[in-house]
Amino acid sequence: MTEEHPPTTPTTVPEAIADEPPAAALVYLLVDANEPTTFGALVEASGLCATTARTHLDTLLDADLVVEEVHGSDARRDIYRTA
Repeated sequence: MTEEHPPTTPTTVPEAIADEPPAAALVYLLVDANEPTTFGALVEASGLCATTARTHLDTLLDADLVVEEVHGSDARRDIYRTA
């Protein structure tokens, strides 16, 4: 008998981005599952080109679904978390 475990990553996205392209949902789910995360890590994990990832990350930031913070050890880098 095997024990079933719930998924460790969310499978739903906020209603605010339900009408956005699937890549926006992907970026949101990756931020949520890997927070705090950097932009480079998002690009690598998503497989999206940097421009596309940035466009969708900006959409999430504008919708107040993701917050941007200064990286603790490197002020030149930002980290992202879900709001």
